[in-house]
Amino acid sequence: MISILLTLLFVVFFGFNFIINTVKIYRTDDAFIINRLGQIRGSIQRYAKLKVINLPEATQVKNYINKAFKEVDRKYFNNKILESYQKKLQFRKSYINLKTEWKKLERTNSTPQILILSERCWQLADQTTTKAQRIAEMKDEHLLTIMENVRNLIFCIIFILIVAIYFFVKKDLEKNATFDSLTLLYNRNYFGNQLQRCIWKSRKDNLPISIIMIDIDHFKKINDTYGHAKGDEVLAKVAQIIRKQIRESDLAFRYGGEEFLVALPGTASDEAVKIAERIREAIKNTNFGIKRKVTVSCGITEYRAGDTLKEFVKRADKALYTAKNRGRDRCEIC
Repeated sequence: MISILLTLLFVVFFGFNFIINTVKIYRTDDAFIINRLGQIRGSIQRYAKLKVINLPEATQVKNYINKAFKEVDRKYFNNKILESYQKKLQFRKSYINLKTEWKKLERTNSTPQILILSERCWQLADQTTTKAQRIAEMKDEHLLTIMENVRNLIFCIIFILIVAIYFFVKKDLEKNATFDSLTLLYNRNYFGNQLQRCIWKSRKDNLPISIIMIDIDHFKKINDTYGHAKGDEVLAKVAQIIRKQIRESDLAFRYGGEEFLVALPGTASDEAVKIAERIREAIKNTNFGIKRKVTVSCGITEYRAGDTLKEFVKRADKALYTAKNRGRDRCEIC
């Protein structure tokens, strides 16, 4: 989800930058066009006066006006102007009329016609310049509205992204605080509170509770012989077997490096021994992909009135120690 949001944010942000650059280009082009139309408007009457008195400077002004028209043609009609604005304001019609009247003014040598046409050209140039200014304003308004919407969209995506990251990080932290990443069992940090809750509930319901301490026999030799990667595989597989052999109400923890602890609410020690034996047999009969057999030793104890959490666990550890001293691959109760 975060990758999708980041991709969307990148696309929208890229689009936003594109719009900003487009606005800059439009503003530059529009300013150029409006400037040239204004120069055409200002030069037409000067041209008419010079032509009436037949001064050679009239040709220079005429060439300047024709050059300005070409520049407007190139900039305006090659640019991606919003056609709806042109049609709405009838800019093209006004501009074409201006060019038509200008060509008439260029061709005529009649003084009355020069005066009439120059006045008409000036009015059309003024109208065209005003329309070009209005088109520039309308485009600006339109693009700024799009920019505002895109900016709001970016803010929304960033907000959603922050919230998503927060929840993902929070979930990951909670998972790390609860589960062991290798075995996917509850970890040692989660162990104390959960076992204490199980004890309180069992005492409240007047039910027994037992725990099984499980240790993989000769695990160091497995690591030394086959490497830590294989050792991790063994740990993960043992954890998987433990999960399969216990009930949904039971809790399995990775207690230490190769040690596991299973809490069995509502279970007396005799039943706990049966579950421990079932786990031990299942592990012993599993192929771990190594030459030696993988076995476990188990220590079982039942909660006794007045036990502290430390005393309860210590007694299971003592039973496990007894099982190891008596040859391993066995279960002992204390």
